[in-house]
Amino acid sequence: MVSSCEYQHRWSSNSPYSTFRWKLHLRAKHLAASHITDDDIPPLPRGKNAVEVLGDFMQYLFRCARSYIEDTHASGDNIWRSLENRVEFVLTHPNGWEGPQQKQIRLAAVLGGLIPSTEDGMARVHLLTEGEASLHYCVANILASDRLSKTPIIASGDEEEEVTEGSTNQGVVVIDAGGGTIDVSAYSMTLSPTLVEEIAPPECK
Repeated sequence: MVSSCEYQHRWSSNSPYSTFRWKLHLRAKHLAASHITDDDIPPLPRGKNAVEVLGDFMQYLFRCARSYIEDTHASGDNIWRSLENRVEFVLTHPNGWEGPQQKQIRLAAVLGGLIPSTEDGMARVHLLTEGEASLHYCVANILASDRLSKTPIIASGDEEEEVTEGSTNQGVVVIDAGGGTIDVSAYSMTLSPTLVEEIAPPECK
């Protein structure tokens, strides 16, 4: 997701507003960052709640994507019309955001006009933690390279498994330092075949 650290959006010609760090208003209160209170976060624009701001943000990005497709592709208008009602959205969120936060993200997608408020519409929104998204990038781009740590990490419960020289086991810690949160995830990996196992609960600070 594009950084929400600072965001200015003209959601109508007469009503511009700017806000930053607004994503923290959606935070899960039970996480390690629960010491943060609403008083520590810049206030939301007058008359807006966090879900509505997220909906405006999604709408802005959606319109930008539409304009890009229509302006840069041959027959862009026709391409967009053929896709606009069946676009699949993959949205990421901080580690530890569960049912209540995910429900708010889906509601924001409806408010932003990305999907209709129907069962079929909701099925087009796919949610992924930011730690998992970062891991997919590592698997696709770094896993087989020398840059990845060669130190084996054994998953919990496998302490008795012997690790031999030349083992294909690898360990990786993914740290996503974003504009409002820091997500930490740890995984054990086997290269051939590629298998990934989470070995510690993901954290969001």
